[in-house]
Amino acid sequence: IVISVISTSALVTLVLVKPHFGPHKKMDHPRFNQMNQQENQNRGNGLVEMLNLNEEQVVQFREQKTVHLEIVEPIFDSIFQVRTTLFEELQLENPDMEKVNDYVALISRLEHKLQMESVNHMLSMKSFLDPVQVDSLFSFMSRRMMPGHSNSHGRKHGKTHRHCR
Repeated sequence: IVISVISTSALVTLVLVKPHFGPHKKMDHPRFNQMNQQENQNRGNGLVEMLNLNEEQVVQFREQKTVHLEIVEPIFDSIFQVRTTLFEELQLENPDMEKVNDYVALISRLEHKLQMESVNHMLSMKSFLDPVQVDSLFSFMSRRMMPGHSNSHGRKHGKTHRHCR
């Protein structure tokens, strides 16, 4: 309850201080969708190279990635929709705090579901990786799954964040 109140307070503060803060609208355009499809096909190539997968492992990796994406994409869509609704509510003159709390709780449940699916996906990959590849995968994923991590996150203001080392 305390975390929910703190999170809600932080969200309300952000909306009041920065009224245009919140989720961006999805781009529903054929060219954008085509770019996303190409990006999804190429995503994971770096991991394939980093893990030095053989041809059979690459096939298994791509199959499992496809299944994983089929599971997580609807979860991401739901999170996007709920966050959009949350920010619409927060921008009202008098937001209904009961609704806000319900939205935050729903986002938490969806994020938990997303995390569990990601963990299950990593565990399923162990079935076709050798021990060195498993260690490399878990080392890479442990850094990637840190809160606030992004591609450009590793170095800020000349400092390397401890979890990115």
